[in-house]
Amino acid sequence: MALMVIDGVEFPQPTEFSVEVEPIGRFERNANGNMVGDLIGTKMNLGCEWVLIEDEYFRKILNAVKPHFVKVRFLDPHTGQDVEKEMFLSPRNGSLAFEENGRKWWRNVKVAFLER
Repeated sequence: MALMVIDGVEFPQPTEFSVEVEPIGRFERNANGNMVGDLIGTKMNLGCEWVLIEDEYFRKILNAVKPHFVKVRFLDPHTGQDVEKEMFLSPRNGSLAFEENGRKWWRNVKVAFLER
């Protein structure tokens, strides 16, 4: 099983993979300095970086923005199980590294996935 599956395509394991859990709600400190508020829910944000990735996969990342949201399957650190979530693809960048035998390779490709 691949670490990441984006719209049904298995991707090579990212060099860096981070998960951020973002609380959704309104929070503030009261007069006693205690945190109070309403937690509506939580959303997951993923950070992925590939030091080196083939052109084929980089193009798939760039083209995944056309439907605005993509289905991403990844390891949920809370449960230790794979989950699939609809996510928005945010910054997508990389630099052309080299071409070898007609195949292009990109370096330092960084992508953020934000849960819908």
